[in-house]
Amino acid sequence: MAISLGEVIRRAVRDDHRSAKELCDVLGMSRGNLDKIYKKDSINTDLLALLCTTLRHDFFQYVNPFVMTERDGPRLYGAEDDPGEYRTPISRLDRCIGELHDAQKDLNHMEKELTSIRARLTDKDKVIALQDDKLEDLRKDLEKCKAANTAS
Repeated sequence: MAISLGEVIRRAVRDDHRSAKELCDVLGMSRGNLDKIYKKDSINTDLLALLCTTLRHDFFQYVNPFVMTERDGPRLYGAEDDPGEYRTPISRLDRCIGELHDAQKDLNHMEKELTSIRARLTDKDKVIALQDDKLEDLRKDLEKCKAANTAS
């Protein structure tokens, strides 16, 4: 027996762990309208897309005749995906968000390393300047010694 789209949405709402009032506020609808959705077999695509985004669940997989589950046969996947893995747009988005977080961590680490390298370079420049001053002082002392030796 096929399960209705409304029932799938009801289960996703239940699994979301937000209160019905909070969810209705986010969706911009009354509790009565949400209850009506639970009884429907089909839903306007704009509303379905809003539900997908809000509940982070791909409800289109239940209405798209070209997408089948692993048990039913071929799966929809992008060229970059592993053919053995079923990927919905929401799961792809989740993967991209994870990759973005990883990239941000890498960037933060690189910025810290760059700050450390800059500090070491600044210290190196200070040491070189001190050594140049010391060398200049030694040259002056050498010239004084030469002058004193030639005068004697």
